[in-house]
Amino acid sequence: MRRHILAGFIFLGVLLLLAAAASAFTVTVEDNVLLQRWRNNAPNPGGTAPEGWYDYIGGDEFDTSRAEITYAGDDVTITFFTNFSGLAGDSYGIDRGWDDDYLYHAADLALDLDEDGFFETGIALVGHSAPPGDPRHPDGIPGADTTLFPDPGDFILGGIYNATGWFTPDDIHRTTSSVGQKYDLGAPKTTYSWLYQGTKIGDAGVDWMKVGESYELEIFLRGINDGGEWNSFDFLWGTATCGNDVIAGHAAVPEPATFVLFGLGLLGLLGYGWKRSHKS
Repeated sequence: MRRHILAGFIFLGVLLLLAAAASAFTVTVEDNVLLQRWRNNAPNPGGTAPEGWYDYIGGDEFDTSRAEITYAGDDVTITFFTNFSGLAGDSYGIDRGWDDDYLYHAADLALDLDEDGFFETGIALVGHSAPPGDPRHPDGIPGADTTLFPDPGDFILGGIYNATGWFTPDDIHRTTSSVGQKYDLGAPKTTYSWLYQGTKIGDAGVDWMKVGESYELEIFLRGINDGGEWNSFDFLWGTATCGNDVIAGHAAVPEPATFVLFGLGLLGLLGYGWKRSHKS
């Protein structure tokens, strides 16, 4: 009788193990990246770090709190939880002064699939090419380099690109300004804003959803992981084209050994519960 009960426990444990391996797995990355304002090629304000480093720059409408990366079969879904709507001047977005305000559109998502420190893949989260002229300076920005943007590419919403160049927040402004340009307190790095040049290699579904007083940005990649290329990658999102809130992190599916340990743990708990129940 005991052998039959033990066999039942083992069978149940195996079923749970297989269910865990087959089900969706989600990686959560909290936003713990600090951002540094720069003006005229220098931190502004300066001071001894972490003075001048912020969770986000600008109002809390730019605050991004976390990312969730979900693996389900060959599909990968990247979801950002943010106060930023991503589209200026729409019915629920941030309207800061003029139509089609490029300063307040969404930044593109930068991805490092081979984890070599270079973000060679990008997903356009708004359709764009070169930043339009800044209506605050109709005659051109004093001192701006008119050759700054030779032959920028055209990028469509949801397009996945092999990225060969990125705009930075200063590029978007066409001059140095008080924008979130550096991230990573330990080793300051330049923030990416928009794709600058690249070749389209695929498509993603992009959906901005208003949830209460904030938003969820869902990027759905159907069937993209059939060869395991997305099993482990780094990502960077600057939220808005000014790089107002950078969230960066790492996503990876668990190794098969992790599922085995999970299953063994379940078996151990089941066996321990059965043993206690027969002692009492």
